[in-house]
Amino acid sequence: MRSLPFRCLALMLASAAFSPAFEVGDPWQGPPAELGKPLGRFEVGPRIRYRWPELEITVKDGKIEQIRRLDAASVAADTAQRNKASNEEIARLAAQRKEQARLELEKAENQKKAALAAAEQARLAAAEKAAAEERQLQARREAEARERAATEARLAAERAEQLRLDQERAENEKKAALAAAEKARLAEQARAAAAEQARLAAAEKAAAEARQLQARREAEARERAATSEARLAAERAERERTALAASEKAAAEAAEQEARLTREAAARNEARERARAQEAARLAAEKAAAERAAWEEARRAKLAAAEREAEAARAAAAAEQARLTSAEKTAARAEAEARRDAERLAKDQAKREAQAREAAAEQARRAQREAARAEQEARADAARAAAAETAPAPTPDAHSREIIRREKELLGIYADLSRAQVDNDAAQVRFLQLQLREKTKELRELKDSPAAPAPAPAP
Repeated sequence: MRSLPFRCLALMLASAAFSPAFEVGDPWQGPPAELGKPLGRFEVGPRIRYRWPELEITVKDGKIEQIRRLDAASVAADTAQRNKASNEEIARLAAQRKEQARLELEKAENQKKAALAAAEQARLAAAEKAAAEERQLQARREAEARERAATEARLAAERAEQLRLDQERAENEKKAALAAAEKARLAEQARAAAAEQARLAAAEKAAAEARQLQARREAEARERAATSEARLAAERAERERTALAASEKAAAEAAEQEARLTREAAARNEARERARAQEAARLAAEKAAAERAAWEEARRAKLAAAEREAEAARAAAAAEQARLTSAEKTAARAEAEARRDAERLAKDQAKREAQAREAAAEQARRAQREAARAEQEARADAARAAAAETAPAPTPDAHSREIIRREKELLGIYADLSRAQVDNDAAQVRFLQLQLREKTKELRELKDSPAAPAPAPAP
C-alpha cells in the first residue's frame, strides 16, 4: 500500500509529460526512439500491439489504428467497457447456446422421427422383400412345374419313339428270321435237288453198268452160242431176267430210299423252321415283356422321383416359410433395436442438452463473478486514484517506478486476456495466462524485496 502514491504520481507525470509525435492513421515505421524499447509486443490476428509503461499502440496493415494511454482512469474505464462488452458477449453466447440447445433438441426429435421412419421403412422394405421373395419362389415353382411337365412330355415322347423303334426292330428281326428260314429252306431244297441229281446219276450209272453187263453177257452168249446155244440161251435169258429184276428192284429200292430221305429232310426242315419261328416269337414276346417291365419300372421310378421332388418342394416351401417367418422376426428385432436406438439417442441428446445448459449456466455464473471482480477492482482502482489525487504527491523512487511499471504490464496482460477470452482464442489465452503467472510472480518478488533508500531532496 505504501507504493500506491508513487504509482499514481508516476501515472500522472507520465500522462502529463508524454505527448507522442504521431497520430492515428499515420504509417508505422517501427517503435520510435523517444519511447525506447517496448515492454511487450503482441500479435492478435492482423493487429500488433506495442506496449510501454505509459502507452499502448495498436498497428494494423502498417498503420496506427489506436493510441491508448495507460493511466489508472483510462485503464479502469477501458476495463469497465471491456467487462461490459464481455458481459454482453457472454449473454449473447448464452442466448446462442440456448438457441443451439433448442436446435439440438429439435434435431434430436427429428432424428428420432427419422429413426422411426427408417425403422418403418425398413419393416416395409423387409415385408416387400419377403413378398418379392415369395413371388420369386412361386414363379420358380411354376417354372419348375412347367419344366417337369415338359420333361415328362419329352420322356413320354422318347418312350413312344423307343417303343416304335423296338417294334420296328422286332419286325425286322422277325423278317430276318423268316428270310433266314426261307434261305435255309431253299438251301435244303438245293441239297435235295443235288441229292436227286446224284441219285439220277447213280441210276444212270447203274443203267450204264447194266447195259455194259448186258452187252458183255450178249458177247459171252454169242461166244458160247457155238457150243450150247439153246442151253446157254435159256440160262442166259434166265440170268438176264434175274439181273434185270434185281437191277429194277435195286433201282426201285434206291428211288424209294431217296424219296423217303427227301420226305424226312423236308419234314426236318419244316420242323426246324417252325421251331425257329416259335423261338423268334418267344424271344419277341420275352423282349416285349422285358420292355414293358422296363417301361413299368421307369414309370414307377419316375413316379417315385416325382414324389421325391414334390416332397423336396414341400420341404423347400416349409423352409422358405420358416425363412420368411425368421425374416419377419429379424425385421421386428431390427425395428425394436431402431426404436431403442432412437430412445437412447433422445436420452443422450437430453443429457447433452442438460449438460450444455449446466455449462452455460456455470459459464454465465463465472462471467458474472469475473464481471463482479472486475467491477470491484475498477472501484478499488478508482478509489485509489481518487485517494492519490487528494493525497500529497511524494517523489517516487526507482523501486516504486519499477513496481508501477510491472503493475501496468499486469493491467495490460489482464486486458489482453479478457479480449482473448472474448475472441475465444485458446492459444492466446494459454500464452497470456502463462505470462500473467510469470509477471505476477516477478511483481510479488519485487514487492517483497527491500526498497533502496530515496535520495535526499535538493535544498
